[in-house]
Amino acid sequence: MNVLYVDASVFATLAEIDRHELLAELGWTAVIPREIVDELDDDPAASRLEEVREADSFSVLDQSVVEAQPVASNLASSYLDCDGRSWSAEGDVALLAYALHNESLSTIERTVIATDDRPLRSRCGALDIDVTSTIGVLVSAVEYGALESDEAKEAMLAMDEVGPRVSVTSLRTAVRLINEIEARAEGTTTSTSTSTSRSRAEAELEAEIRSKAE
Repeated sequence: MNVLYVDASVFATLAEIDRHELLAELGWTAVIPREIVDELDDDPAASRLEEVREADSFSVLDQSVVEAQPVASNLASSYLDCDGRSWSAEGDVALLAYALHNESLSTIERTVIATDDRPLRSRCGALDIDVTSTIGVLVSAVEYGALESDEAKEAMLAMDEVGPRVSVTSLRTAVRLINEIEARAEGTTTSTSTSTSRSRAEAELEAEIRSKAE
């Protein structure tokens, strides 16, 4: 089984653009820890969370990580050096704790944390724990066939308006990866120099990238 632990920032941003269901369409079990649930108290994220509680591909946890995995929770807290001082910190501890615990489970093939939190991403990198981001979820959705490439580019434009500002590098990388996925599916090359047509979404994304770079 593959498990995707979802941070509040990722779920909230995808909920804002009505793409939260993609988290359950990647062939993984999407898990939202109790500590993350407590952070998702504003609409539309709160309403969307209630909608997915009964979905088979979503697992919304009711038990705190301290109760469920006390040893892993203490270890994660020490790695993050936060000791649960805030809701944000508790969410990070929960995500990391479950990922650490899963390393000992033979039933879990792969664990990924979906977060846009840079400190958490950095710590996961140091611990060799796989991470993705909101943009990474959109790219994966294209690769998995849950989203068309143009839809993913439209979604990136939308999320840049409602969530944290997306970096130029992230946008460029995402567009390149989506184009490569699309090219592989079509059996064509990915060279932009040979491309004669552009979707509106891609044109707008490229304009956005240029404006950010200026």
